[in-house]
Amino acid sequence: MDKGLSSLITETDKLVKNYLEYFNLLKGKYKWGPSDPRLTSIGLTGNILVSHLINLTLFKTTLSQQDWWAKNLGMSSKEIIQHYADEYTIHIKSGLYVFFYGGVESSIRELYSLYFKKEPPMNFSKVYKEFFIKINEENLDSLFTFMSSVRNLIHSNGVYSKEDGNLLFRDRVFQVKKGVKVDFFTPYLILEIYQDLFLALKKIIESESIKTL
Repeated sequence: MDKGLSSLITETDKLVKNYLEYFNLLKGKYKWGPSDPRLTSIGLTGNILVSHLINLTLFKTTLSQQDWWAKNLGMSSKEIIQHYADEYTIHIKSGLYVFFYGGVESSIRELYSLYFKKEPPMNFSKVYKEFFIKINEENLDSLFTFMSSVRNLIHSNGVYSKEDGNLLFRDRVFQVKKGVKVDFFTPYLILEIYQDLFLALKKIIESESIKTL
């Protein structure tokens, strides 16, 4: 557990630094205002990622240590400690993912408005599908579809509510069945989604259609 957690912290820290470096690069390279969505899309999602890093670090130094439970909460049973630690992990990872998803969605909506000079549709899938076609980045569609599917799974407590099928991410296929709880929503998968979304935001911002607006 500790080895896996340390690896997650290391990789998340790398991603946070990538966000910061890219944000500073954009500020130095372009004369965009502080409220420009090409900047705020990186700043907003980067800040949420910092919260994720802080949570992982706090977990390692507190909740992963049995003596912390005894000293602060008077708990000594390994089974009870594990139960509450697992519950905490589920709640926090899900909450932060929803916040991150919201940050990405609001950023794409603002970039849509910047490009089309109009308000985006209510349905987010319509927003990113139309947007990606116009800026010639249709290859990002599958990532955003998977990201949205994971968000929907959080709202249904991990139970897949649509018809049986497959969810695609990177080179993997996740089989899902209606009414059955999924088991692939791990901290490692979340990190991979965050990594790919960072690359996607960079690709969007650096597309000729967007950076020249």
